Amino acid sequence: MIGRFDEKVVFQPLSPETQREIAMIVIGEEAERYQKMGIDLAVEEETLELLIRKGITKALGARPMKRTVQKYLGDVVRERLKKI
Repeated sequence: MIGRFDEKVVFQPLSPETQREIAMIVIGEEAERYQKMGIDLAVEEETLELLIRKGITKALGARPMKRTVQKYLGDVVRERLKKI
């Protein structure tokens, strides 16, 4: 059985390099998912930086990254598919 922590646990902030690595992993997973649907996905540097800013917070760390990537990339893919 796992107990709960009664004390606050403070983690070190993620370094920019670590933030970038996490973002690249999550984007890679999302790109693979789209590739299985026949959609090739390329993310520009500017978009990567936006996803890092939106997907990593001081309070939650990288926890929101997956949801952020799915939302922002999903929005773009849906818009592009509407134009086809």
